[in-house]
Amino acid sequence: LGTPLLGRLVGLAGGARVVDSQSGFRAFRRDAILALGLRSSGMEYASEMLLGAGRAGLAVVEVPMPYRRRLGASKLRPLSDGWRHLRLLLFLSPHLTLLAPGFAAAGVGLLLCALSLVAPAGVPLGGGLHWLPVFLGPMLLILGAQALLLGGLAAQRHPAALPPAGPWRPLARALIPASADGPVNIGRLLARYALLALAGLLTDALLFGLWLLDQTGPSLLGLAGLAQALIVVGLGGVATLFALAE
Repeated sequence: LGTPLLGRLVGLAGGARVVDSQSGFRAFRRDAILALGLRSSGMEYASEMLLGAGRAGLAVVEVPMPYRRRLGASKLRPLSDGWRHLRLLLFLSPHLTLLAPGFAAAGVGLLLCALSLVAPAGVPLGGGLHWLPVFLGPMLLILGAQALLLGGLAAQRHPAALPPAGPWRPLARALIPASADGPVNIGRLLARYALLALAGLLTDALLFGLWLLDQTGPSLLGLAGLAQALIVVGLGGVATLFALAE
């Protein structure tokens, strides 16, 4: 069960498509393998090799061979070894695990935040009940923004983290600008997230001034939710980048 499943996941993630992804009998050019920048130290090396080879456009040919059942006890630990492979594929496929869900969550969050601005009383559900999108929109916006930041960083820090074709690499470069001396321009990113936090703080200051003037009300609830989301996204991004710089 595990080998066919891992093989399908490797192909889905943009790696070489083979029948037996866990076969240890492989022949390859030394320079081609070294150019992939493989880093695994355990059995998941088999999956990383296929993932890197497929994304680098290397020709991979599978040759059928007979199989002789092992004599004696197997060293394979199905759960722990399978998890090592799955964890590697998840880490090296940020377009599937972080970027795509992040875009979806951030987009829905922005729409709900906008809806809370134009319909502060909420969406009528019937029977006098109203649903307030302000309680879900900012949360999705925060989660989506964090996923995009982490996905972009993961894509920039490993040479085989994204498929070569498709929109994911240009999107990752747009999210995480590179610098002349490294894969991530920390200074530019810090400025971006600091501006987001500042925008949220200024909006909160405006709302506080309106409250002092007794001009507040439920109509400003959506704006308050958006301001809090901007503060959390901005400061969370700054904290993440400081940790990365260390």
